[in-house]
Amino acid sequence: MHDLNLANETFDLIWSEGALYCMGFREGLTACHRLLVPRGTLAVTELTWLKPDPPDECRNFFAKEYPAMTDVSDNLATSEACDYTILDHFTLPESAWRESFYDPLEARLTLLRKLYAQDHRKREMIEATQTEIDLFRKHSSYYGYVFYLMKPNGTAR
Repeated sequence: MHDLNLANETFDLIWSEGALYCMGFREGLTACHRLLVPRGTLAVTELTWLKPDPPDECRNFFAKEYPAMTDVSDNLATSEACDYTILDHFTLPESAWRESFYDPLEARLTLLRKLYAQDHRKREMIEATQTEIDLFRKHSSYYGYVFYLMKPNGTAR
């Protein structure tokens, strides 16, 4: 993701669900901007604070996992600062995380615990993943993925 060796104006649409996370929202928006044709569209989801003042347990977890996480208004402002026009945005439903991601992942963790019972490093990763799932169950009203739909303006080309 950090080395997108693609020609400028390559895509009509870039659809990125959660992938900008690894480069950062602003950096990802900047990287995608040059890749879109002038009337192209960018569809991204970004891990976002949904309420102010999340519980310490939640804030501390994401301070380590994704310290750049911010709220909707900051993400909208960042998108505009990166020379995009926002077409729409909405929060993905909690069920999208639970049913499509966390429930199958947690089922897999059970198998992985048995498979890697003697591997301390892998067990740490497994338990960190379980912590994330547990945190979601307790505090999902405070954070989630927000879907942002936008078009690049012409001034950054």
